[in-house]
Amino acid sequence: MMQQFVGSSIENFHQTWQIYNQINQLQGNLDFVTLTAGCNDLCLVDIIKDCIVLTFYGDATCDAILPKAGQNLQDILRANIKEMLLALNSKMATDGIVVCNNYARFFNTDNEK
Repeated sequence: MMQQFVGSSIENFHQTWQIYNQINQLQGNLDFVTLTAGCNDLCLVDIIKDCIVLTFYGDATCDAILPKAGQNLQDILRANIKEMLLALNSKMATDGIVVCNNYARFFNTDNEK
């Protein structure tokens, strides 16, 4: 199988809709695809910066970004991930495998009000 590489490099980060466009450009009959998407849609860089690394700015800075990430999850990411996986259906070999990776869990949400 010929390897196909798409996605972003360190200098060029994409949002999920851009990855969807790249999926549509893939040749078919793929045996294995690994997919990680949503970091930008979920404001993950800002969450890591404001809630984990630079916590000395206080909770208000972190509290400002979390609702935006939650809203993007509802409004953007869920539908985009579904559309990406559906687009991959026609690109996969009969026994092809798609692995959709997730991001690390940085917060304990079990005790949320």
